[in-house]
Amino acid sequence: MNERKRRRDTLRRTTGAAHHSLEAGMGDLSDPGAYRNYVAGLLAFRAVAEPFVAAWRRPDRWGEWRPTRIATDLAVDAIALDVEPRMVRWSAEPRTAAEAIGFLYVLEGSALGARVLLRNVRPSPRGESGQRHLRRQAGSLGNWRAFVERLESEPDLDLDETAKSASRAFELAAQAMRGHA
Repeated sequence: MNERKRRRDTLRRTTGAAHHSLEAGMGDLSDPGAYRNYVAGLLAFRAVAEPFVAAWRRPDRWGEWRPTRIATDLAVDAIALDVEPRMVRWSAEPRTAAEAIGFLYVLEGSALGARVLLRNVRPSPRGESGQRHLRRQAGSLGNWRAFVERLESEPDLDLDETAKSASRAFELAAQAMRGHA
């Protein structure tokens, strides 16, 4: 196995069930109603998750890298699709680097899924696509790759704690999609 991808592969394997549960609960996003629910849930999740990871003071060795933020784009998409906003009830600041990196794994990794979703989502009947956030994410693959480099090189990272945090992020996103986070 490529040493460079060992942590990423471990996280993919150990969070697979939580990731699959999130995807299974989203439904067929080519259906406008399912897509509107997805936008509402994702906006609720990202509106809390993005400030959560922003509260983590990245080490100097991470340089100028910053997480991709899409909550504002999601809000614009929600308006375009006439989606009712949802609120989530969890909040906290990351207590450890592993906890923040676990959430970042989920948030940054969503750039990979955005490329697939862009091909499947249909514009709304009003002609608005509601895809602004997907375009931003799909265009952020370089940021995902830079994150993976940092993940792989982070010294003394507790990978078990990182995986638990990533699984929690997937579960919280799934709860937001169901409308009761």
